[in-house]
Amino acid sequence: MHISRGAVISYINDEEYKELSTEGLDHPSKNDFRKFTFTLNIEHSEDVIKRDITFPDDQVWKKTIDTIDGQKRYWVGKGNEQNNEDENVVTYYREFIFYSKGLTNKDIKKALNTIEFEVYIETEVGTPTEETYRVGDYIEVPSQSGH
Repeated sequence: MHISRGAVISYINDEEYKELSTEGLDHPSKNDFRKFTFTLNIEHSEDVIKRDITFPDDQVWKKTIDTIDGQKRYWVGKGNEQNNEDENVVTYYREFIFYSKGLTNKDIKKALNTIEFEVYIETEVGTPTEETYRVGDYIEVPSQSGH
Protein backbone atom coordinates (compact mmCIF):
# COMPACT_ATOMS: atom_id res chain seq x y z
CA MET A 1 0.00 0.00 0.00
CA HIS A 2 1.24 3.46 -0.86
CA ILE A 3 -0.19 6.57 0.79
CA SER A 4 0.70 10.09 -0.25
CA ARG A 5 -0.78 13.11 1.43
CA GLY A 6 -0.18 16.80 1.44
CA ALA A 7 -1.54 19.80 3.27
CA VAL A 8 -0.55 23.28 2.17
CA ILE A 9 -1.48 26.71 3.45
CA SER A 10 -0.81 29.29 0.76
CA TYR A 11 -1.56 32.88 -0.11
CA ILE A 12 -4.51 33.50 -2.40
CA ASN A 13 -4.01 35.12 -5.78
CA ASP A 14 -5.61 38.29 -7.17
CA GLU A 15 -8.31 36.38 -9.04
CA GLU A 16 -9.33 34.39 -5.96
CA TYR A 17 -9.49 37.58 -3.93
CA LYS A 18 -11.68 39.33 -6.51
CA GLU A 19 -14.19 36.45 -6.28
CA LEU A 20 -14.51 36.70 -2.49
CA SER A 21 -17.26 38.58 -0.74
CA THR A 22 -15.58 40.53 2.05
CA GLU A 23 -18.78 42.02 3.40
CA GLY A 24 -18.66 42.56 7.15
CA LEU A 25 -14.86 42.88 7.34
CA ASP A 26 -13.14 46.12 8.31
CA HIS A 27 -10.74 47.13 5.50
CA PRO A 28 -9.82 43.62 4.32
CA SER A 29 -6.90 42.95 2.03
CA LYS A 30 -5.80 39.98 -0.05
CA ASN A 31 -3.14 39.15 2.55
CA ASP A 32 -5.86 38.64 5.19
CA PHE A 33 -6.85 35.38 3.48
CA ARG A 34 -5.17 32.02 2.99
CA LYS A 35 -6.02 28.92 1.02
CA PHE A 36 -5.75 25.48 2.56
CA THR A 37 -5.35 22.51 0.22
CA PHE A 38 -5.37 18.89 1.33
CA THR A 39 -4.77 15.87 -0.90
CA LEU A 40 -4.72 12.19 -0.09
CA ASN A 41 -3.95 9.38 -2.52
CA ILE A 42 -3.92 5.73 -1.59
CA GLU A 43 -2.88 2.97 -3.96
CA HIS A 44 -3.05 -0.67 -2.99
CA SER A 45 -2.58 -4.11 -4.48
CA GLU A 46 -5.22 -6.43 -5.91
CA ASP A 47 -5.21 -8.68 -2.83
CA VAL A 48 -7.17 -6.21 -0.66
CA ILE A 49 -10.38 -7.84 0.53
CA LYS A 50 -11.64 -5.00 2.72
CA ARG A 51 -11.01 -1.28 2.66
CA ASP A 52 -12.55 1.33 4.94
CA ILE A 53 -11.42 4.93 4.69
CA THR A 54 -13.09 7.64 6.72
CA PHE A 55 -12.75 11.22 5.53
CA PRO A 56 -13.87 14.37 7.33
CA ASP A 57 -16.99 15.88 5.77
CA ASP A 58 -17.27 19.50 4.62
CA GLN A 59 -18.78 20.71 7.89
CA VAL A 60 -15.84 19.39 9.92
CA TRP A 61 -13.42 21.64 8.00
CA LYS A 62 -15.70 24.67 8.36
CA LYS A 63 -16.38 24.12 12.05
CA THR A 64 -12.69 23.57 12.81
CA ILE A 65 -11.62 26.86 11.23
CA ASP A 66 -14.55 28.82 12.65
CA THR A 67 -13.86 27.65 16.21
CA ILE A 68 -10.20 28.74 16.37
CA ASP A 69 -11.22 31.95 18.13
CA GLY A 70 -15.00 32.05 17.69
CA GLN A 71 -14.80 34.28 14.61
CA LYS A 72 -16.23 33.34 11.22
CA ARG A 73 -13.13 32.40 9.28
CA TYR A 74 -14.20 29.79 6.73
CA TRP A 75 -15.07 31.62 3.53
CA VAL A 76 -15.52 29.23 0.64
CA GLY A 77 -14.46 25.69 -0.17
CA LYS A 78 -14.79 22.69 -2.43
CA GLY A 79 -13.63 19.14 -2.64
CA ASN A 80 -14.16 15.67 -4.00
CA GLU A 81 -13.40 12.08 -3.24
CA GLN A 82 -13.13 8.88 -5.21
CA ASN A 83 -13.45 5.72 -3.17
CA ASN A 84 -14.86 3.09 -5.53
CA GLU A 85 -14.59 -0.42 -4.12
CA ASP A 86 -13.68 -1.96 -7.47
CA GLU A 87 -10.62 0.28 -7.94
CA ASN A 88 -7.19 0.09 -6.30
CA VAL A 89 -6.90 3.85 -5.91
CA VAL A 90 -8.57 6.20 -3.45
CA THR A 91 -8.32 9.98 -3.80
CA TYR A 92 -9.56 12.76 -1.56
CA TYR A 93 -9.20 16.48 -2.22
CA ARG A 94 -10.32 19.46 -0.18
CA GLU A 95 -9.53 23.15 -0.50
CA PHE A 96 -10.94 26.21 1.18
CA ILE A 97 -10.19 29.87 1.63
CA PHE A 98 -10.27 31.28 5.12
CA TYR A 99 -9.86 34.64 6.82
CA SER A 100 -6.49 34.39 8.54
CA LYS A 101 -5.97 37.92 9.88
CA GLY A 102 -4.79 37.74 13.49
CA LEU A 103 -3.91 34.03 13.37
CA THR A 104 -0.45 32.55 13.57
CA ASN A 105 0.63 29.49 11.59
CA LYS A 106 0.77 27.70 14.95
CA ASP A 107 -2.91 28.56 15.63
CA ILE A 108 -3.92 27.20 12.23
CA LYS A 109 -1.87 24.02 12.50
CA LYS A 110 -3.17 23.34 16.01
CA ALA A 111 -6.78 23.63 14.85
CA LEU A 112 -6.27 21.50 11.75
CA ASN A 113 -4.48 18.86 13.78
CA THR A 114 -7.84 18.01 15.37
CA ILE A 115 -9.04 16.74 11.97
CA GLU A 116 -8.32 13.08 11.35
CA PHE A 117 -8.80 10.55 8.61
CA GLU A 118 -8.69 6.81 9.16
CA VAL A 119 -7.47 4.09 6.84
CA TYR A 120 -8.20 0.39 7.32
CA ILE A 121 -6.88 -2.12 4.78
CA GLU A 122 -7.23 -5.90 5.02
CA THR A 123 -5.52 -8.22 2.56
CA GLU A 124 -5.97 -11.90 1.78
CA VAL A 125 -2.69 -12.60 3.57
CA GLY A 126 -1.08 -10.67 6.38
CA THR A 127 -2.20 -8.52 9.24
CA PRO A 128 -4.83 -5.81 8.64
CA THR A 129 -3.46 -2.26 8.62
CA GLU A 130 -5.29 0.44 10.52
CA GLU A 131 -3.90 3.96 10.74
CA THR A 132 -5.21 7.32 11.92
CA TYR A 133 -3.64 10.44 10.42
CA ARG A 134 -3.91 14.00 11.72
CA VAL A 135 -4.12 16.65 9.01
CA GLY A 136 -2.01 19.17 10.92
CA ASP A 137 0.97 16.82 10.88
CA TYR A 138 1.35 17.34 7.13
CA ILE A 139 0.89 21.10 6.79
CA GLU A 140 3.36 23.18 4.83
CA VAL A 141 3.11 26.93 5.26
CA PRO A 142 4.33 29.70 2.95
CA SER A 143 7.29 31.84 3.86
CA GLN A 144 6.72 35.55 4.10
CA SER A 145 9.65 36.21 1.77
CA GLY A 146 8.04 34.99 -1.43
CA HIS A 147 5.08 37.26 -1.16
